[in-house]
Amino acid sequence: MTSTPTQPIVIWKYKSFCRDRIADAFSPASVDNQLNAQLAAGNPGYNPYVECQDSVRTVRVVATKQGNAVTLGDYYQGRRITITGNADLTFDQTAWGDSGVYYCSVVSAQDLQGNNEAYAELIVLDWLFVVVVCLAAFL
Repeated sequence: MTSTPTQPIVIWKYKSFCRDRIADAFSPASVDNQLNAQLAAGNPGYNPYVECQDSVRTVRVVATKQGNAVTLGDYYQGRRITITGNADLTFDQTAWGDSGVYYCSVVSAQDLQGNNEAYAELIVLDWLFVVVVCLAAFL
C-alpha cells in the first residue's frame, strides 16, 4: 500500500513579551532587573522576556501554511503578511504593536522526531521613539 505524503503544516503564533524590554532598558537598576539577572546567572539560557505562562500575555495565531495555502489569523486579516519558502514569516510592513515573540511550529506526519518549534523576537521601534531617544542621549 502506498500513501501520498501530506504537506507539513506551518503555524506562526505571536506572543507578547513577558516583560517590557523598553521599560527595562530605561531602568537597568530596578529590583526586577536585578532578580532576573540572578535567575539568568543560575539558569543559563533563561530569558525573562520569553519564559512565562501564556495566561499572563497576549497569544494569537499570525498565519498558517499547508502546501501553497496561507491563512492569516483574525487579527492580521488585511495586512500583507505571508509565509514564504518552507516556513519564513514575512511582514511587508510592521506596526508598533508587532513587537513580541514569534513562535514557529511545524507539524509533519512524516517527521515525528526532533524539535519542531523555534522562536524569534521582534522589536519594532517607531521613528518618533528613536528620535526622542537620540535627543535624550544628546542632551
